[in-house]
Amino acid sequence: MAPGSSQSWRLAGPAAGGAVAVGVIAVRRHVTDPVLDTVMALITPYAAYVLGATLHVSPVMAVIVAGLAIGARRAKITTAQTRLQLHSVYQTVIFLLESVVFSLIGLQLPTLIRALSHAGAWPAEALAVAGTLIAIRAALAGVLVLVAGIAGGILHIGLFFVPALVALAIGGLKLWREQS
Repeated sequence: MAPGSSQSWRLAGPAAGGAVAVGVIAVRRHVTDPVLDTVMALITPYAAYVLGATLHVSPVMAVIVAGLAIGARRAKITTAQTRLQLHSVYQTVIFLLESVVFSLIGLQLPTLIRALSHAGAWPAEALAVAGTLIAIRAALAGVLVLVAGIAGGILHIGLFFVPALVALAIGGLKLWREQS
């Protein structure tokens, strides 16, 4: 059967992920060691991807379905201690991956700058794009400050509003989300 020729073939990727999830859930229910559970959690996406690729179905869909199925049963198959340890490990992995990505981008920056230096008036265009993005972000932050202030009954126009707007526009909206 050729890939994409029927509905059942398109469901093969998610089915592969479901099969991995069923196996992992069955095993992780009996694992009591947080370190072993963490290792299993880290290799599960790879196992789902390999199974999907081996079966010549969508490995990405296999990983997504495995992750969703295991995540939905996370509280039943792991202890609180394991979940805390997994959170710490995931934060470390995320930090390392972000560091690698930004390092690779940084390594490409000098080459890009040299290539753009021959392109003409790109600095003015870059400043226009940056200015537009900052203005849109400030407008969005202002709306969020107003909505949060009205909803919380703590709206203080004047001395409170301007610093909050500037902080959100420069520092980002993630800080606001974590505090609320």
